[in-house]
Amino acid sequence: MKVVFIVGALIITTLSLYSVAHQGRLDNSGGHIHAENNTYHCHTDNCVNGVGPLTENTTAQGTSLDCRYPQQLEITVINIGQGDATLIASPTKLLLADSGESNWNSHADADKIAEVIRNQYGDHCRTIDYYVNSHLHLDHIGYIKATYNSEKQLLNQQGTLWRDGDSLLHAEFLGGIAYLVNEQNFEVKASYFRDFMAHNPNRHPADEGSKTYWNWRAYLQSLEGKQAMNPQTVVLGNTQIDMGNVGGVPVVIDVVQVDAATPSNPNGCDPATYFGSQNHQVRGNTFQLATTASENDLSVAFVVSLGDFNMFIGGDSSGENARSGRGYRYHDTETCMAKDDYIVNRYGGKLDVLRVNHHGSDHSSNQEFLDMFDPKVAVVSVGDRNRHNHVKHSVLERLIRTSTIRNNGAVYLTEAGIENNDWGALCVRNFFSEHCAIIGDDELHNGEPNELGDASVSIRVNPNGDGYWIFAANDASRRYFKSI
Repeated sequence: MKVVFIVGALIITTLSLYSVAHQGRLDNSGGHIHAENNTYHCHTDNCVNGVGPLTENTTAQGTSLDCRYPQQLEITVINIGQGDATLIASPTKLLLADSGESNWNSHADADKIAEVIRNQYGDHCRTIDYYVNSHLHLDHIGYIKATYNSEKQLLNQQGTLWRDGDSLLHAEFLGGIAYLVNEQNFEVKASYFRDFMAHNPNRHPADEGSKTYWNWRAYLQSLEGKQAMNPQTVVLGNTQIDMGNVGGVPVVIDVVQVDAATPSNPNGCDPATYFGSQNHQVRGNTFQLATTASENDLSVAFVVSLGDFNMFIGGDSSGENARSGRGYRYHDTETCMAKDDYIVNRYGGKLDVLRVNHHGSDHSSNQEFLDMFDPKVAVVSVGDRNRHNHVKHSVLERLIRTSTIRNNGAVYLTEAGIENNDWGALCVRNFFSEHCAIIGDDELHNGEPNELGDASVSIRVNPNGDGYWIFAANDASRRYFKSI
């Protein structure tokens, strides 16, 4: 029997409608755990429109008087289609990891991020304490438009050739975090980026290189960019970001990869060991080489923890050594993490939630990486009918076998990410049963245009970190797990 969980439009119910069908004490938001299948059932508008069971107090004093902070650790993988944006909220701070746009010259996905912040933390909440960018690709940061001359050379405010520190000529903040800050009056107290000056695989635009990279690099070095973003370079470890605590238990942000370096390999993973040859350079200014590294390989990856709860967020970290047809090469940084003594000792077999690398690309989520972390729950941020055909079935099968079959967990997709309504591609058979991904919306059938309001995938962690809820839009998606 095939069971596919499709999360559709919100169904508003009332207590009286279900008082006969369901018995037992309701929690503060008007719902309860169904004993038979351990799913969460709503009985009031409060928990349908909210995010599941609440503690007694729903707000806390935080860094902005305009934000209604939660009493618990809340993590929302925001559905922005084919891109990444993850919002982490503690009782005193907000952290936004990535702020992608699915399309060029668009701020539609920045609008979604703003909508989630307003809905969850108040109409006037516009303070982001920390912004962490994994890497400088459109679907993870959005786009700044700048002016180039006829030879594709970047121009400064005076209309001459740009140099480090110059202001950009006629900069337009068209999406992502730049749009939120410059057009929507969001405040970013501190932002963190990989060391894009020391490690650059992006050719100049005159050589068909990435304008996203070069425009962001220029903006972040300018006086305007420094004032707006307060940019800093990410370092390994847990010393840079302070998310406060929940009831005395600290919320820890532990950076475990940046610029292809890990805690046990602080100068970078050995190319001969992890990338197949000494010639396969990933760090440094590889844009000068005939075959460059991939911007993905340099992704920032971190673990957010509260007590026993751990969640990995790693941008587009790569899981294989492969040459692309576009003149660059993927480097297997996932295996470097999987063999890192610090990561293995601290998080090996202890990962509750994996925010899946690279939207479910078959360049990522290799078996060694999954075996080391052994996640109970996997969440894929992916867009319907995307041109990359993510999530790849081979990756989804690995995720389902690891999370759902092996660990009695679940695999969530923000959207289906498939064409032709091939729902069978989202399922894996195991002997006499079939295990399927849980989808964050049900709009694929209706030509879903990726509009505002798509269901996100959210995690709410118990105050002491011993368990967590994960859910999308309706009762069928709500699950409770004990922390590993």
